[in-house]
Amino acid sequence: MGSGPALGERIAPTLKPEWDALARLGKLAGAMTDADSAKLARLVTLLREIGVGPRSYRRVVVFSERIATLKWLAEVVPPLLGFTDGSAVRRMDGTCSDIEQTHGYHPRVNRPRQELAVAKLVC
Repeated sequence: MGSGPALGERIAPTLKPEWDALARLGKLAGAMTDADSAKLARLVTLLREIGVGPRSYRRVVVFSERIATLKWLAEVVPPLLGFTDGSAVRRMDGTCSDIEQTHGYHPRVNRPRQELAVAKLVC
C-alpha cells in the first residue's frame, strides 16, 4: 500500500484512547477459538443430554439468524458429538435452491439415521 503513516498514527489525539482500546479488543477477539465459546459448549451439552450422537436415532433442528453461524455450527458441532463423516448435518438457509428447500429435508427411507439439521430462522 502507501508509504505514509499507518491509520493509527494519523488519528486525532483525542481519539487515541478509543483507538488503543479497539486495537486491544481486536487482539483479544483474534485470539479466541471455538473452545472459548460458552454457547457452543452449552449447545453440545444439551445435545448430548437429549441423546444426539452417532449411534442414536435422535435428530434435532438448530435455528440461527445468521448463515455464517449455521455454517460454523455445521462444521464444529458434529465432531464434538462424535460424528466422523460429513453426512451428519443438513443445512437449509437462503442460499439453498427451492428444490433443496422443498424436497431435500423431508424424511426419506435412505436418510442416514444420525443427522443434525441447522436452519436459518426467518421472521
